[in-house]
Parts: sequence; structure tokens; C-alpha cells
Amino acid sequence: MSKGRGELGEGTANYGAEKLGEFIGSSLLTLLRQVNGFEELPPLDFMLQCKIIRTTELAAAQEKLNELERQKEDSLKFYSPASLLCRFQAMNKTEKESENQHWQLLDNEMDLGAFMQKYRKSRTTYLHRQALIHLAAKTSSTG
Repeated sequence: MSKGRGELGEGTANYGAEKLGEFIGSSLLTLLRQVNGFEELPPLDFMLQCKIIRTTELAAAQEKLNELERQKEDSLKFYSPASLLCRFQAMNKTEKESENQHWQLLDNEMDLGAFMQKYRKSRTTYLHRQALIHLAAKTSSTG
């Protein structure tokens, strides 16, 4: 002979969802008490603990959101039109300096060693700025 539905005993087929939930909850509490020496908290203490946990989690999430917002603002400043214009102007200045150094070498106003040192430094700066602007153009949302 089978016992109603499952092994909960006779008549469990007629249990409502509420009674079944109560049965499972009380069984779980009994099991926790046996295994861990679990003490059931009064409802107000339990609600207070839940509120503290929620508040702590909310504070951590808010802190993470603030950090992400700060990173977003930094990125937007870095890729703003004014910032890009400033970098383009700096690139143009560096390009002119490189060109002047080149002409000074050709006119024998600068020796080869000094030219190589200055020219290499200015070209490295120029290429670095160019790479930053290229990166900004690739990641721009307006493109």
C-alpha cells in the first residue's frame, strides 16, 4: 500500500501549500538544531538581522557603483573633445619641433648625436600621443 503522496504520511495529498511549507520549515529547524545546535531567533531579531544584512549589502553595492561612476567620469574626461583637441595640438607642436630639428641637422646647426637624441625623444612622444588619439577614436561612442 502506498502512503498518499510520497513518504510524508497519510493525507499529505490534501495538505495545502501553507501546511506543507510549515511542515518543511519545522523539519528544517529541527534538523538545524540537531546538527548545529541552532537556536531559533525571535521574529524581531531575525528581521533586524535581515535588515542589517540588506543594509550592509546595499552599502557595498553603492560603494561599487560610486567607484564605477568615478571611473566612467575619468574615461569621459580623457576622451572628451576638449581633451582630444589638446592632444592634437600637442602632437602638432611635437611634429613642428621634429621638423625644425630635421632642418637644423640639414643646415649643420646641430650635430648628428644631438639630433638623434632629440629627434628620437620627440618622435616617441608624437607616436605615443598618436596611439592615444587612435585608441580614443576607436572607443568613441560617436564613431
